[in-house]
Amino acid sequence: MDNNFNSRSAQTAQSLQQQNDRLHLLLKLTNSITANLELKEVLRTIAANVREVMRCDAVNISLPGPEPGTFRFYAVDFPGGGEFLREEEIVTPGEDSPPMRAFVTLKPVIWSSPTGPFDDHGRRIAAAEGIRSVCFIPLLHRARALGILALVRRTEDQFTQGDIDSLSQAAGQIAIAIENLLVGRRWIAHSRLKRLRRCAFIQEQMVAFPFSKMTDKPMPMRRGAAQSRS
Repeated sequence: MDNNFNSRSAQTAQSLQQQNDRLHLLLKLTNSITANLELKEVLRTIAANVREVMRCDAVNISLPGPEPGTFRFYAVDFPGGGEFLREEEIVTPGEDSPPMRAFVTLKPVIWSSPTGPFDDHGRRIAAAEGIRSVCFIPLLHRARALGILALVRRTEDQFTQGDIDSLSQAAGQIAIAIENLLVGRRWIAHSRLKRLRRCAFIQEQMVAFPFSKMTDKPMPMRRGAAQSRS
């Protein structure tokens, strides 16, 4: 009976620890999102926080690349990792690869077998870095995927359903941050374009009507001013 009690107590303590870890992750994500306005720095901070709280070996955040079907590694947190997972690298995952399935189906996908379905590039990275399992979480906002959050483990530890649930919740926060930052970036770019166009228009007017020519002739007096003088 004591053994059963101790076992239940240990399970309860482990469950509470997991809940605390997940709440800690959400809090750290909120702080990192509100403390920075640069997309890359925000994603780097998020990747480091997720890796630390979820006790994995690497975290990668990918966003769609310049060409359809491509992804850019925006943030990679992989202490002690090799050269196969690098920021700014652009990859083209296969249609049936785990990251593409997560992005298209809008559902988490776990890859945990060296012989499981993966494209050649993914298998090369897994073999070179000693990766045993990867959890791909789509970054969902308004029923569409903005990118992929990938958690990497070199150990035999499997990702649990509780891990997936907490990561999906965190991924929603990350997606909102990405959307807000991208909207802000587009607004800044639009404002700069308007200023450039305004400056170009002023320069064109100055070339067409130089100041010296404008001052050669007296400015015509307004009718009201002329009448008041008379």
